[in-house]
Amino acid sequence: MPSIRVDPEYGYAVLVALANLVQHLYIQAWLTTYRRRNDIPEWMIYASLEDCKSERIAHVHNCGAAAFAGISARQPFFLAMMFFAAVKYPLIASIAGAVFVVGQLLYFLGFTSGSPPSRHIGAISYIALFILAVLDLVLCLRLLSF
Repeated sequence: MPSIRVDPEYGYAVLVALANLVQHLYIQAWLTTYRRRNDIPEWMIYASLEDCKSERIAHVHNCGAAAFAGISARQPFFLAMMFFAAVKYPLIASIAGAVFVVGQLLYFLGFTSGSPPSRHIGAISYIALFILAVLDLVLCLRLLSF
């Protein structure tokens, strides 16, 4: 039966994935706490002005919900790209993964600051995704003997 050997440094990619999980749980807890503190029903993905005590509360909640949705949508691609790249390039993939996780946190913090354009600081996560995509492409070409 064929097996895959990975370098011990692959463990860094696993640590990044765990950090990503912690970040995801933090964002989820932030949203839940914000909803409860401001009496926004938990079943509501986005709050209307009628459901909130002020326009700012609705705005910040909706920005947080939108950020969480965006971050959640990128998770599968990020994790797959990082784990594939880490098979051959564990340190570079792990560093890029850590940059992605930090970038997503900055994106969330900027988005929930009340000024949605502040989320653009999280764009560093796209640099990390680009690096992972290049590593995956190089790995693919090497596996196919190009």
